[in-house]
Amino acid sequence: IREWAAAALGKIGPAASEAVPALLESLRSPDTVIRSNAATALAEIGPAARMAIPALVQALSDSDAVVCSNAIHALGEMGKA
Repeated sequence: IREWAAAALGKIGPAASEAVPALLESLRSPDTVIRSNAATALAEIGPAARMAIPALVQALSDSDAVVCSNAIHALGEMGKA
């Protein structure tokens, strides 16, 4: 259920910014699908999730290529530094 909850939060977009702390926790999950969906959700929340940037940078070293790719995408959606 957690994997789909993250995906659903992403679909809400910037209005889901209050969920960013929970998504940050999900980025540390042992489940690759949860980590991947959390990174995607943060991308969809966009600049409202800027507090996630350090965790997304860490996710670039994830052992799963999809998680890394989604973290790259999320960082790109955070806007200009």
